[in-house]
Amino acid sequence: MEKIKETLKKHPALYAVIGIIIGVIVTILIIIILNTLDYKEKNSSNSKNPEVETKTNKKASIEDDKDQSSLEENTNITTPETNDSTKNNNEVSTNKDETIINYLNEQTESINNGAESDVSLREKIKTSFANIYNFIFNGSTIKGITFKELRTETKLKALEKSIELDYKIDQKFPNYKDNIKDKYHDLKEKAINTYLNMTEDICTNNESLCTTAKENFNTMKNSFAITYDYIKEKAKSGSEKLKEWLKNR
Repeated sequence: MEKIKETLKKHPALYAVIGIIIGVIVTILIIIILNTLDYKEKNSSNSKNPEVETKTNKKASIEDDKDQSSLEENTNITTPETNDSTKNNNEVSTNKDETIINYLNEQTESINNGAESDVSLREKIKTSFANIYNFIFNGSTIKGITFKELRTETKLKALEKSIELDYKIDQKFPNYKDNIKDKYHDLKEKAINTYLNMTEDICTNNESLCTTAKENFNTMKNSFAITYDYIKEKAKSGSEKLKEWLKNR
C-alpha cells in the first residue's frame, strides 16, 4: 500500500488515469443497471397484457350481449306492429266486401221499389247491369274495388245478386234486356257457370263453405226460376256429381 502511495507521489499523472478508469467502470455499471431495469420493466409489462386482453374481451363480450339483448327487444317490439298490419288488411278486405254487397243490394232494391213507367229507372238499370257484368267478368271496378279483391264468400254472394238482378229485371220489365247490348245477354248463364265452377273447387277443401254454396244455389234455383234443364243445357262448369245433387233438390 505504501509502495503504491510512493509511486503515485512520484507520478501524479497516474491519479488522472485512475480517475478515468474508475469513471469508465462506474458508467458501464450504470448502463448495465439501467438495461437490467428496462428489461425487467418490459417483461413485467408483457406479463400483464393477457390480463388486459382478457378484460378487453370480457368487455367486448358484455357489449355483444347488450347488442343482442337490444336486438331481441326490438324484435319483440315489432311483432305487434306486424299483427296490427294484418288486422288492418283484414279490416280493409271486410270493408270492400261490405261495400260491394251494399251496392248490389241497392241495385236490386231500386228495381223492387221503382215504377215500371219510370224512364230514369230503366236507364239506371241499363247502367247497373253493364257495371255489374263488367265488374264480375271483365275486371272493371265498382267504387274502386275489383271482383278479385273480394273474399270467396263475397264472390259467391255477388254472383247470386247478379242472378237475382237478372231475374228481377225480367219480372218487372219483360224483354227489356233486348234493349241492352248483346254482350250482356249471357250474364245469367255466365254467373251460373262461374258459381258452379267455384263451388266445385270449394268442395275439394272446405266442406262447410261447400255445403253453404250448394244450399244457396238450390235456394236461387227455386227463387229465380232456374230449372235443372237450364242448368244441364247452359252450365258448362261444375261436376256431374254437383249437377246430380242439384237435380235431386
